[in-house]
Amino acid sequence: MKKILALCAAMLVVANLMADVNLNKFTCAKVYFATDAWIILMYETPPVGEEDTYPHLYVEIPYSGTNAIAGTYTFEEAFEAIEYRFSDEDWVGADEASEFVVTFLEQGLYHYSLTFSCEDGWTHEVTTYVLDADIPTISKVDLTDALEDTFISVKTPKTLQMGTLLINKNGKIYTATGQEVK
Repeated sequence: MKKILALCAAMLVVANLMADVNLNKFTCAKVYFATDAWIILMYETPPVGEEDTYPHLYVEIPYSGTNAIAGTYTFEEAFEAIEYRFSDEDWVGADEASEFVVTFLEQGLYHYSLTFSCEDGWTHEVTTYVLDADIPTISKVDLTDALEDTFISVKTPKTLQMGTLLINKNGKIYTATGQEVK
């Protein structure tokens, strides 16, 4: 009977090692710029000051030339750009990864979507990590994704009368400089 219980316990341990890891428990993300890339760090427990807390997810994405992080990113060699860190000394790098999708929701809030897998070097077990969550995001750099993701679906009627541009907005007429025409 003890052998059967020990075997069942061992099977549960192995099953847990092979199970997907849900990363939706992250409560905050920190974004900063480094050389030619954006670094995104996501934490279960928000850091106090500059000290990192563990576990956290490290993702490096290319700098597009603007202060915008929203977009879809692919990784040619995922292990160079995605790390899940348990401590300073203990971490795994992604062997394979899906596209990393960052969606601007509102100032300071982004939706992050990523799936990646890592093979344990000792047991050769593959673990899949899944992130699909809205995460509050802080940055010392002003991220201007709101401008990038904004669109206007209502057109304001404009007319040209005697060489003057007139704009009709909410039943009132304005000049191009914003002065109301009476």
